This record gives sequence, C-alpha cells and structure tokens, in this order.
Amino acid sequence: MSEIKDTITIPNIHLKSLPDDFLYHLGYSSSDNLTEIFGDVKFVVIGGSVNRMKSFAHYLSSVTGDEAIDLTKTDRYIIYRIGQTLSLSHGIGIPSMSILLHEVIKLLSYIKATDTVIIRMGTSGGIGMFVCFLY
Repeated sequence: MSEIKDTITIPNIHLKSLPDDFLYHLGYSSSDNLTEIFGDVKFVVIGGSVNRMKSFAHYLSSVTGDEAIDLTKTDRYIIYRIGQTLSLSHGIGIPSMSILLHEVIKLLSYIKATDTVIIRMGTSGGIGMFVCFLY
C-alpha cells in the first residue's frame, strides 16, 4: 500500500506564469535554489517575538543536535532552520502574521514540502481569563 502525502499547493494559476516570484518580506525568490536552502521542511513554528523564536531555535538545536542555521535575509522577520523545522518570528498582531504565512506557504509550495505542520507558539492575550475544557 502506498503512502499518501499532502503537498502544499497554491491554486493561483497566475503564479506559474511569473518568471520570478519574489518573497519580499522573507528576502527570497522562487528563482533561488529554495529546496537546497530550506530542505525538507516538516514543521514551521512561528511566534511574535524575535528573541523567543531565536531562543526556541537554539533550544531545539541543543535537543536535536541539528545546527540552528540563520537564514534571515531582511529586518522584517527572522528565519532559522533546525533540521526539518523552521523557526520564524512574525511581529505583533494578525496583519504581520498574515503576511508571513502568505509568503511561507508560497515558499513551502515552491520546495514541494509534504505533510508540513504549522504551529504558532506564544502568548494569546485575546482569549481571556476563562478556559473551558470539554471531554
């Protein structure tokens, strides 16, 4: 029995007609050798704070033994690759997170990442004080 893999695909047909898609906020382009740079990404961990995500990258490196490689190319977001995990900061709020996710999902599509999980790590002040657990 063959294993089914979920690949991230972008349904925008116009992207395929572009000679080059520049991921401006990440500082990368679809003409870069993205697969060589980013490898086979299985986990994308995002959080607002630059320091939190940098610390997470170094912590994960110490636990897994994989080097925390700084792939940051702009002053907008940080990007670290630790084995098959990316650690990225997105700044404050949903608008900047939306911009980051837009470009990260395109990046994952270009490297033909499969079975990738995106996790947001950090505070969630908008949830409130009371949490109800349903079993």
